[in-house]
Amino acid sequence: WESTDPDINDTLKFDLYAGTSLPLSNVPLAADLTTASYNMGLLFPGTTYYWKVTAKDNHGATATGNVWRFTIRTRP
Repeated sequence: WESTDPDINDTLKFDLYAGTSLPLSNVPLAADLTTASYNMGLLFPGTTYYWKVTAKDNHGATATGNVWRFTIRTRP
């Protein structure tokens, strides 16, 4: 994902929420990430995953993105 803060000197941390059903849990899969990426490890073919990210700056401001989805497919 990509994220920016309008205040140039602010630092961002990210909470990642992910799961295989909606609504997503209120407990993040990973919290206070300092990079805009996360390796979810082994994922299962035929499964749809949902995810969203909340960005937090060092002044307590937050912004939550939309829920996205992807499906792991097998090659024929």
